[in-house]
Amino acid sequence: MSADVNKELRLMVALDLSKMDKLLLEYVNYLSAIWRISHIDFIHNVKQTELHNIYAEIADEKINIENLIEKELNREVDKWYKGNSTHEVIVTSEHYTESVFSKMAKMHNIDIMLVGKKGKLKGTGAMTQKLVRM
Repeated sequence: MSADVNKELRLMVALDLSKMDKLLLEYVNYLSAIWRISHIDFIHNVKQTELHNIYAEIADEKINIENLIEKELNREVDKWYKGNSTHEVIVTSEHYTESVFSKMAKMHNIDIMLVGKKGKLKGTGAMTQKLVRM
């Protein structure tokens, strides 16, 4: 089976508002220069348990955490992403991030998903391993 080198790809990039985001976005810039990318979904999931804890701490129903995260992600994407592909920032709030990413990849016909694997940066890399198994 041969790959179609002219196929336009759809990417999904997992961002988490950490230092890893800059690295991922710079890598997406590189990929955009060598691949034909039609669209990129930048995605972030706020675990519902974390949301509940945040809302309990701030106790202000007027603040929408998902909107704040989306604005910050848009700022990061605008700052670091230099490609020409159409893109969208998606923020979800579900219990299991891996399930959200898997569902969104199917729903948006994603060809390639990029996630960071944190070695020296804060994080375990466990989600990446779960995604591979899924």
